[in-house]
Amino acid sequence: MRYKREKNYRVRRRVSLIVTAAVVVFAVWLGMQFMAYQEAQKPVDPEDKAMATVEIPEGSGMEGVADILEGKGLIRSARFFALRSKIERAGSKFKPGTYQMSKSMSVDDIMALLVEGVKREVVKFTIPEGLTTAQTMEILVEDGLTTEDEFWDEVENGQYDHRFLEGAPEGRDRLEGFLYPETYEVYKDEGARAAIGVMLAQFDKLFTDDDYARADELGRSVREIVTIASLIERETAVKNERPVIAGVIDNRLKDDMKLEIDASIQYILGTPKESLTNDDLKIDSPYNLYQRNGLPPGPICNPRMDSIDAALHPDKNDYLFYVLDPALNGMHRFSESYDEFLVNKAAYKEALAARDAEG
Repeated sequence: MRYKREKNYRVRRRVSLIVTAAVVVFAVWLGMQFMAYQEAQKPVDPEDKAMATVEIPEGSGMEGVADILEGKGLIRSARFFALRSKIERAGSKFKPGTYQMSKSMSVDDIMALLVEGVKREVVKFTIPEGLTTAQTMEILVEDGLTTEDEFWDEVENGQYDHRFLEGAPEGRDRLEGFLYPETYEVYKDEGARAAIGVMLAQFDKLFTDDDYARADELGRSVREIVTIASLIERETAVKNERPVIAGVIDNRLKDDMKLEIDASIQYILGTPKESLTNDDLKIDSPYNLYQRNGLPPGPICNPRMDSIDAALHPDKNDYLFYVLDPALNGMHRFSESYDEFLVNKAAYKEALAARDAEG
């Protein structure tokens, strides 16, 4: 009898241990599922404001909607989205239609939009290459996306987790050079935050790991590369000239020569002038490249990738000077010597005078 009781005790104990282990495993699994569920409610990418068009056909059903959203990369998990919709009893309220959504939206935002079935107003805006941050602001204000105060507050204080903004200065120059010129669509009611966010996200997308590596190879920071690119952007609109001008800038920097780039003066003035005066060239500013050696403190505009690529891969040449071509075609003549530059400059001025005389 004693042996039988001990045997039964051992069986009961073994069963108890198995049950306890099963409960622990289930509790751990349940905890992990809960954590995954909580994570799945967050935006896929809080910084990505780019709009995606989402078509929800009639009769899609809760699971169908979840699959469509996951396929567009707008939610982290179709399974957990469907579960949340079921818990909230929202799935049956989703309305078919064409929506504009972004990866910066949370599950709550997406569900609310689908339940309301109201299409938020989307604004398309275009930022041409070579504009300053201030000029970019004027376009956004004109398009009704923001106010001047809201825009500058976002420029100075907005929180953006981008590698290229490490070490950015404080103030209104903080984002200069990184508001990538392109055509975008954002929700009108999201204002400056969305507009600035989508431009920075585009720069982050285009400036690759290879570009970071190349900047390191050149011994320059990303900010310095973009600063050089901004000078190139303002100096020429001719694509095949950009690497050549990058080479001139590189040569002058190596020879410790002043860059003497007119575009830097125009940046100081704010409102561009058709022609600069001697007084303009004497303005006391760290951006005056007629008065100081080296690069300006930061970019003077927001350049396109062609100019950034030129800054990363300057042409190997011996040019130190350039001036607009007397053909008045927007191209330049490049020279190695100052004497040759003076000849080219005189030819340009003569052509300019002849054109003006013809009226």
